Amino acid sequence: MALDKTTLQKDLLAIFDGSAWPGSISVAANKWATAYDNYAQKGTDVAIPAGNVPLTTVAAKTTLIVSLNTAFTAGMAIGDPNSVATMIATALTTYWLVPPMMFAIVTPILPVVAVLTNVVTGVLGTAALQLALLSIFVDKSPSTNAAQKAQVVANAMDVFSKTVTGLMSGTGSLGEPETVIWTLV
Repeated sequence: MALDKTTLQKDLLAIFDGSAWPGSISVAANKWATAYDNYAQKGTDVAIPAGNVPLTTVAAKTTLIVSLNTAFTAGMAIGDPNSVATMIATALTTYWLVPPMMFAIVTPILPVVAVLTNVVTGVLGTAALQLALLSIFVDKSPSTNAAQKAQVVANAMDVFSKTVTGLMSGTGSLGEPETVIWTLV
C-alpha cells in the first residue's frame, strides 16, 4: 500500500461541500482527523510493494482530534488564519511524533536483516504545510469551490506526509548493527 491522496481529497470534500457538514467544532475536528488517519494508515516506510505500515494509529488519531479541536476553537475565537494554519500543521506533526509512530516489520530494508525497531523520528514538512494551509485559509475568492479547496488541502497534506522520516535499526547479515533512515511513501 501507499499514501492515497485521492481518498484523502474525497474525505475532505465530504466535509467541505456541505454533504456531511460538521455540526460543531468537535465534529469537524473528528472528521478532519478521521480523513487524515484513514489516509496515513496506508503509508509505507519504503517504496516497495510489501513496505512496512503503521502498527496502530489509535493514540495518534485521538491526539489529532484533541489538537484539531483546539486549533478550530482558537480559530473561531481569534480569527487569525496564520495561527490556525500553524496549529493544524503542528497537530499533524504531533500525529506522527507523540508518541512516535511505530511501524510493523513486514520487510526489512537492506542491509538490516533482523529488525529491532522501526519508528518515526522526524517530520520535515511542518513549516511548508503551515504556509500551504495559510494560503488556502486567506483565499476568499468566491470562485474557489469546495472541490478545489479539498484538492489543495489534500495536496498540502500529501506533500507534508511524504516528509515523515523514520529509523529502522537491527542487525545485518553478519550480526553487525545496522541502521537505515527512511521516508514515508
